[in-house]
Amino acid sequence: MNTSTLELNAVRGELARDILNIDDIDILKKIRQNISVLLSRVHGVGTKSKADILADLDGIFANLKDMKDGKIQGRSVENLFNEI
Repeated sequence: MNTSTLELNAVRGELARDILNIDDIDILKKIRQNISVLLSRVHGVGTKSKADILADLDGIFANLKDMKDGKIQGRSVENLFNEI
């Protein structure tokens, strides 16, 4: 595993923790909107529709909310590293 993979996984973990600590629905909606815009710029037009990206993000945020509410258990960053 190279350093860039470790750094990528660390940033993902930090981002997930930051999102889980947000209790304001308006901020979460704004984050979702901004992620959608960024992804469309990175992947270009035609790779995935805005609706598909939003649906994917809705699923991600639903999982994060379930984790925060204790309905499901997430995996630790250490376990994710061990899988790699």
